[in-house]
Amino acid sequence: MLAAFHNELNLILKNKFEFADNLAMDYKNGLVPDTNNFAAVTALLTLCTNLKEEFNKKIEAYDRRFQRTEKQLWSEERIEEVMNVIKAGKASRDLGLRRTSQEIFWMKRCDVMRKDKEDFLIFKSGSRKEKPIRIVPKEQFFDIVADAHKKSNHGGRHRVAIAIKKKYFIPKNVIRLYVSMCPGCQANRLLGKSNASLHPSGSQFNEKGIVNLINFKYFPDGEYKWLLSYQDVATKFINLRPLKTIMPAEVTSELMKIFLTFGAPKILQVDLESFFMLQVKQEITGMWPNCQVVPKSSSKLYECERQELEYVMHTWMTRNETTKWSVGCYFVQHNKNNSTIRALGNTPYKSTFGCEPRAEFCVSSIPPHLLKNNEGNLIATIKKEPKKDSSQKME
Repeated sequence: MLAAFHNELNLILKNKFEFADNLAMDYKNGLVPDTNNFAAVTALLTLCTNLKEEFNKKIEAYDRRFQRTEKQLWSEERIEEVMNVIKAGKASRDLGLRRTSQEIFWMKRCDVMRKDKEDFLIFKSGSRKEKPIRIVPKEQFFDIVADAHKKSNHGGRHRVAIAIKKKYFIPKNVIRLYVSMCPGCQANRLLGKSNASLHPSGSQFNEKGIVNLINFKYFPDGEYKWLLSYQDVATKFINLRPLKTIMPAEVTSELMKIFLTFGAPKILQVDLESFFMLQVKQEITGMWPNCQVVPKSSSKLYECERQELEYVMHTWMTRNETTKWSVGCYFVQHNKNNSTIRALGNTPYKSTFGCEPRAEFCVSSIPPHLLKNNEGNLIATIKKEPKKDSSQKME
């Protein structure tokens, strides 16, 4: 029943509120197990079923607060009244009659646009190239904002405002109010669900992954000269693997180990300009036919991420006084997966598994033998014997 419960909540996350009644009934009949957030979930379900009603009540309270001010909201009645004033002003102008001050005022600010045999009130734009912005009555706020919020994959108020202002005039405070009341966003917070389900890109874990190869040839660790990075786009969860070469067999072998553990992504982005990566593509799609291997979309973005990862690796080696980056990459991997990412509001680990690691890792207790440098490493201190003087006589 717990799995069914989460499936219902996922439907709510997608803004399909018609399922809220069924979920509320399951709670009432005791079909859904109790949780630590039972009170919060119950309040959320109540909000789902009465969201439009509660939203409109707060809109009315907001409108009463700003009556007869510039912040007063447009109602259907007010819009109809202003359109009639503008039509009367246009008629007076065409007949050469004197217009009233009210007609002059509204004709400077607004205009009436007709579309599909229906009149709309719009703000006058400064240029003909600008698209007309329709003034929306408060009675239609809920439907328009809810639709824009859903299409933006539960984006924040700024993301929703950008989508709306291209067509409609709706105050930002109204958009902020709806986003704060959105059941999907509240469920994401109250139930401790991963932000990956509402990621700005709209993708989930294993929807898309990226492969990067970093050259460490100038600073080799024994036979290891390359570092493979595989990162999930939605959760930012990263896997690092040291490589001796970048031959297709070795690259495919490491990717296979990762995919057999976490699953292969639906879309895999790689650098297809390299001939050997074309061979990797053939081998990966041979084992996972549904995995689409495509070229990277933004080389500049991935170059910045590659440089940042390279810097972190060097920082780790400096702090630990070792050049064993073939071992250090796993510690860097752990550190990056357990560092909060601002865009997600979570760590990649929690975004992927839904919880933080159960046991805390103590960085200062790494066994010394794991970080011991190989013979001949740059950091090893090699004392050279003093050269003998050729003129010195043998005793």
